[in-house]
Amino acid sequence: MAEGRILVPWEQRAFPNLTAGTDVVQAELSGMYSPDWRGEGNVWEAYRRTCDPGAPARRLFSSFRPFSINRGSQLGSGTHEFAFTADVSKNYSFCENPWAHYSQGHFFSDWRTIPVLFPVFSPAQAPGYSDIRIPSHYYYGQTRRYTYGYDPVNLVLKDVDGMETPWEKKSDKIFWRGASTGGGSSPPGFSAQYQRHRFVFVSRTAGESTR
Repeated sequence: MAEGRILVPWEQRAFPNLTAGTDVVQAELSGMYSPDWRGEGNVWEAYRRTCDPGAPARRLFSSFRPFSINRGSQLGSGTHEFAFTADVSKNYSFCENPWAHYSQGHFFSDWRTIPVLFPVFSPAQAPGYSDIRIPSHYYYGQTRRYTYGYDPVNLVLKDVDGMETPWEKKSDKIFWRGASTGGGSSPPGFSAQYQRHRFVFVSRTAGESTR
């Protein structure tokens, strides 16, 4: 999975001796544990517990403050403006800016998170997660659906894709081609704020305003 799974609460990471003599993995993954990808609640509830106790995300009111409240940040405010981050090397803190989680669809997923250190390999690891990061399987094997230049008839990889159009013949337009996923719906009602959905909305409204 591209999404992380291991979200260990701040208290457990800061004071591991509190659980000394206890097999926390055995205690967490035994008994009533159900081997299912789906968990209870949503990812945000588990994520905010990884934050420092003094962080705004640990305060219930700040954690669930409506997205529509105007806040300035590199993610933009609760408007329909769309902007690219100038420096992706900076780790944006959702612990300090909990309101911003409303624009990130993965926080509304209901997949199971694991609150103890457990060897789970993931191709991505956002701040706060403790997964073991490994290269994506796309680097090891080509997938026809996502490979540029793949010829499904001759089963070969060409330098130029068969559906490519010369640059001088292309139109000055932008459109979305892909799945409308990128987030869960637990609780429902927030999908319109997710990255892909906002991008499509802004592209559509921008196109209509230039007609």
